[in-house]
Amino acid sequence: MTAPTDPLQALARQIASDRTDTGMLARVRRCSPGAAEAMFDTQTLLHAAGIDPAPADWPAWVLLAHCLALVGGAHQSGLSTGEVLAEIRLTELRMRLLVEADNELLRDLLPRLARRLAASGRRINWWPFANLLGLGAHPPDEARRELIRGYLRASAAAH
Repeated sequence: MTAPTDPLQALARQIASDRTDTGMLARVRRCSPGAAEAMFDTQTLLHAAGIDPAPADWPAWVLLAHCLALVGGAHQSGLSTGEVLAEIRLTELRMRLLVEADNELLRDLLPRLARRLAASGRRINWWPFANLLGLGAHPPDEARRELIRGYLRASAAAH
């Protein structure tokens, strides 16, 4: 199996696909990321998307699969994630928590954010969050700066 050029997009498409089992998606949405009961379904989703994570990357991919399942696969590479966060009126305090969070805190914050995004109906670029978790091409500090820049730019334009 050839690895996808944009694995997050491949996972989002798999989640949004009419062919993906709705019961499996419901279990991935309901379970705590990393819980044993979510392992089989999450691995099935990742495999179907062509993603075979290294063992060290497994917790990050499980969390991203959980979040993408919560938003129904609403991922769009190229969007300014910080701008979308400002547009859904994420407060400065919540933004600060998000960019200063370690991986353990991100396990709590990202699903909450995913639920908020699902309620707003907004698509977002999940790559900066993947980078915060240590995945992707950009180091976490670069992802933090990108998120903050986009957020501040959109917040300033709104005022």
